[in-house]
Amino acid sequence: MRLPRTALQLIWFVLLMASTARADGSEKPVVRSLLLSEHPGHTTHRVYVKAQVVTTLRFEKAVDPDKTKMLGWEGRLEPLAVVRNKVIAK
Repeated sequence: MRLPRTALQLIWFVLLMASTARADGSEKPVVRSLLLSEHPGHTTHRVYVKAQVVTTLRFEKAVDPDKTKMLGWEGRLEPLAVVRNKVIAK
């Protein structure tokens, strides 16, 4: 049993639209607040970033660009951008 050509075209169209609907990146931004302890004995929280999504870390005080780096991510992300009290990872 063969489907008519228009039915096959319709099926391909529906599949194509479904795949682009899933890949359109329509996820809403998520804002999370992490409060860090000033005590050096307490561990920090892990922050996970997603590919092709800008992640901004905001601090209470100005950030020194020379002392700011990501451990273990060299070459995987673009270099960090530091603007006053924000660190931006892409």
